[in-house]
Amino acid sequence: MTRLLETETSPVAGSMWTWPRYRIIESMLDSIRFEIDVSLHLREKNEFIPSDFSIRSDGLDTTYTSSPRCILDQPLLKFWYKLDRTFKVPRANIYFRISLKGGFDNLKSSLLTVLYIDLLRDELNEILYQASFALLDTSLYVNNYYLELKLWGFNDKLPAVLSTILTTTKNFLPTYDRFKVIKENMERLIKNTNMNPLSHAEYLKLQVFVPEILRCR
Repeated sequence: MTRLLETETSPVAGSMWTWPRYRIIESMLDSIRFEIDVSLHLREKNEFIPSDFSIRSDGLDTTYTSSPRCILDQPLLKFWYKLDRTFKVPRANIYFRISLKGGFDNLKSSLLTVLYIDLLRDELNEILYQASFALLDTSLYVNNYYLELKLWGFNDKLPAVLSTILTTTKNFLPTYDRFKVIKENMERLIKNTNMNPLSHAEYLKLQVFVPEILRCR
């Protein structure tokens, strides 16, 4: 292609709204070949896109929905439920708090627990990425002695996201390559922790007020 001057009157490609305008040289068309790269393909169907936006609270008995109520109480499991009658939107929130008994008994257990959570989060990254496009958000982190998993978004596909997360967690086995990367990131983070004055102050405060958390056995 060659750029045209304002004085040129030969046919050009473009429109009155574009500048500069260009003329296509016919001899160049024969040298242009478009080849489709076999590695390019459409994205797989997102199974988390919701289709049912009905409001489930309409017509239901709301006698016991003013506050959360326990609908399942077992020695190892307790389940609380609250029906939304205020905003009436097809969305839901699911919170899980899983006890990590023995996960922070000593320094080694603490490091292995955090390393496992980081590896699991890395394994779930692609799944959570797909879910985020369907406005289904998730959060997975350690809070004190508990692993907290939170899901919120359109209730139609929340069970599908939860099922995929639990299935992946059950069958999860990290590869050596990803283990090496996550382990190096964790080592670097630990080494740089006290370089931040705020983090250093928090560390010293824990030593004073919560010594059992940092005790090594």
